[in-house]
Amino acid sequence: GGVMTHAGSSYDLDTLAALAAMAEQERAGCVRAATRLREAGLPCAEVSVGSTPTALSAASLEGVTEVRAGVYVFFDLVMRNVGVCTEDEMALSVLTTVIGHQPEKGWAIVDAGWMAMSRDRGT
Repeated sequence: GGVMTHAGSSYDLDTLAALAAMAEQERAGCVRAATRLREAGLPCAEVSVGSTPTALSAASLEGVTEVRAGVYVFFDLVMRNVGVCTEDEMALSVLTTVIGHQPEKGWAIVDAGWMAMSRDRGT
């Protein structure tokens, strides 16, 4: 139905200027691919771009029909560390109880599971 890209390398950036440049690179490349397909006589209805950093840093979305912006609704530590949001803008956090500790290992044992604690490691 079209072309799609994900600017995964945007997660390595940490300035607004670099994020804006990556967003434009992503947009322009995806639009160029769609144009080339159309010029070759192939249908290309959708032009889909997306990563949270680039979706929120794009100055223009000309030629794009869809933006997939991952965690932008909630934000997380990765987005904070990339510079897309502040900690105060993060919508969700995990509250758990410390139920034990192993000081010799530097461990705190909590009553939250793997999914609650392992997905957002920052950058």
